[in-house]
Amino acid sequence: MKLHYKEYNFTDWINLSEDIRRDIQNHYWTPFEPDIGKKTRGLILEEFIKTIDNEFYLCEFGYFAHYVIGIKYIPIDSSKKAPNNFHGIIINKGKIIERIEKGKIKVNWRHSGTELIKINI
Repeated sequence: MKLHYKEYNFTDWINLSEDIRRDIQNHYWTPFEPDIGKKTRGLILEEFIKTIDNEFYLCEFGYFAHYVIGIKYIPIDSSKKAPNNFHGIIINKGKIIERIEKGKIKVNWRHSGTELIKINI
């Protein structure tokens, strides 16, 4: 196992090189073992939320497009701008395009097309 495959505080995360952050995301964090990197992702998510306020339907880490990890973010105001990445983490902004029924919406994602999701809004 590589020495940089471990948990990080936010300051240490942002001081890693882009190549090491990418290696951690692509080869250490996995949807099959969600507890690996959970603390680090939680700290990154907390810092991202500080930059966008609390006005969102969804803001969480998730996988999309062949196991690419990123922050899935659906703002309440869909015209609100969102960065493409946050300290090496892809921001996959979503826009609600249809409310199917209570708790079920159709979302168009910036990086992964359209998806039906269950969410309490």
